[in-house]
This record gives sequence, C-alpha cells and structure tokens, in this order.
Amino acid sequence: EKPKACLRPMRLLLYLATHLSDDHAACLTCWPAMLAHAPLLRTADVLVYAGGPAAAVPAARLSWQSIVNALPNRNATIFFSVFNPGYQDGAKYAMHVALTSGWFDAYEWVVRINPDVMVFDESRLTLAMAGLFGPSPGRYEGVFASCRRNKPCYGRGCEHGLIQTDVLAVRPDVVPRDAFACWNSSVPRSDPECGFARSGAESHAEEQATRAFRPIVQRRGGARAPPA
Repeated sequence: EKPKACLRPMRLLLYLATHLSDDHAACLTCWPAMLAHAPLLRTADVLVYAGGPAAAVPAARLSWQSIVNALPNRNATIFFSVFNPGYQDGAKYAMHVALTSGWFDAYEWVVRINPDVMVFDESRLTLAMAGLFGPSPGRYEGVFASCRRNKPCYGRGCEHGLIQTDVLAVRPDVVPRDAFACWNSSVPRSDPECGFARSGAESHAEEQATRAFRPIVQRRGGARAPPA
C-alpha cells in the first residue's frame, strides 16, 4: 500500500481505435463498470478513433456517441472517419493520425488500448507510469507486454519480444511524430522511406510498434509486464 500513496495525478489519455464493429460497441458498454474499479484510469481523458464506412451512417454515429458519452471520464471524445485501410494497417494508421495531428501533445502518458480489452487491475500499469514498478524503479517511458515469443521478456532491457499493441502505455514526448508513418503495408519495397518495412516485415501492428518503440527499450526505459 505504501507505493500507492506516492502516486500523483497525471495528464493521462486513453486512446482507443475501432472499426466501429458491433463487438467493440458491446465491449465499450462494459467500460463504465470496469472503470469503477480503476480510479486512475477513470480520471483520464478518453479519445476514440472510429474509422470505417459506418462513420458515414447517422444512426451508427449516434449510437457510438451515446456509448462514449456514458463513460464516467470527464472528457470523452470520439473522432469519426470513413477511412480505414484494413485490419492491421488501420491500427497503425490510428497511431499515425494521432501523432501527426498532435493529439497526444498535452499528455504525460497515453494508454493505447482496444475497446475489447478489460483492465481488471490497474495497479501494475499505474505504478509503472509513476516509476514505482518492479525491482529497478525509476522514470519509465513506456509500459509494454510481449507477445509471439516463447522466451519471457519482462525486464527493462528486453529487446527480443514483440510489443503487444492491444494495450500499451507510452510517454508521447519521447515518440517521434513519424514513428508510425510507414503504416501502409502496400507501399513497395522500392520506396525510399518505407521500403525497409515492407515484404511482410511490418504487416502486423506489433511489428511496427516494436520498431517504433525500440529506442525506449534500448535505453532501458520500458517496463515489461506479462501479457494479461
């Protein structure tokens, strides 16, 4: 309990990306109950990036707006766009839009999380953001979970694990605005800027996030937690 007493309010954003599916809508209706047990996340601003053809349907927009309005967070906003480049590219593009548009600039931390991810215990995440997590506490720049690797990857300097993008936290001031510029997996390998990321090497959001946040990992600024 002692470390929790050291936690202070922080400028925090919960950033969600959705393709406006019925499953995402159903899950997001569960968030008020979830946030009732997450006092720090409940104080965060919420921004939902909603990209897909349904964004052009008035009834769908009204339904999603009402779901977002029902969240207990003081400032909850939804941004609609009819553009969605696809399953993996869409997840990457949502990060690209946010970074290049400056949506993260006012915040100390951004938690990028899917609507169908439930946080049952926020303590490890919030302690890490406060620099109070694990055997080597200090100022963290990111909080990541690993996926698709058999060997555990929990330490500050772990570089072999892919970063799980269903939920992660990062200090936006250490992330370049163009970190997700190569979101389009259809760009040819001959492209001078993004060709290195092609041929399937970054077809998944986890591959691109791992590269984008590698500088954080290399300077041992990332806290690693086991996948939930």
